[in-house]
Amino acid sequence: GGTLFLDELQEMPLTLQTKLLRVLEDGVVRRIGDAKSIQVDVRLITALNMDPFEAVKKQILREDLFYRLHVSSFHIPPLRERKQDITLLSRYFIQTYHQQFSKNVTRLSEETERLFMAHHWPGNVRELKHTIEHAVLMMPKEAEEIIPLYLPAHLREQKLEKETSESSLKNQVSSFEQTLIQEALHQHNGNIKK
Repeated sequence: GGTLFLDELQEMPLTLQTKLLRVLEDGVVRRIGDAKSIQVDVRLITALNMDPFEAVKKQILREDLFYRLHVSSFHIPPLRERKQDITLLSRYFIQTYHQQFSKNVTRLSEETERLFMAHHWPGNVRELKHTIEHAVLMMPKEAEEIIPLYLPAHLREQKLEKETSESSLKNQVSSFEQTLIQEALHQHNGNIKK
């Protein structure tokens, strides 16, 4: 009678995908070592961090499982492709951490908003959430707006580079390289070998 959300389904081993398919088709599960079957009535929502057709093509997602689950789907673009959401998400996270940490914070400064709009967000919404959490933790209790001083170092350094206009090709290549590495690590759940 509930909802089960499976994130990054393509990371599930194929043998486990086979078992999941069987549960979806039969509507029953059997606990390890148990002789009786348990009827399940569950809504299943899944997410992939790649195109599902590509996952099927690469044989990391079973085709039969994909078509069993593919009743309705939609694509959520990464945050860097929908920057208009940054302000709305920021307000939500500020409100969350304002209450959680008993701070007076209510908004981003204009300068911080500009930084957020210029940032590439390789860590997507999760990176924005953690950036705001970091800022709220770093700021004094009486402060009402998040200024760049409270942001993680990599965002403050990005600001410094833009303000001084002295970013060399080496720094730009290094920054781009870092972004690519962070995206690859995120895509492979921190697995360096992959």
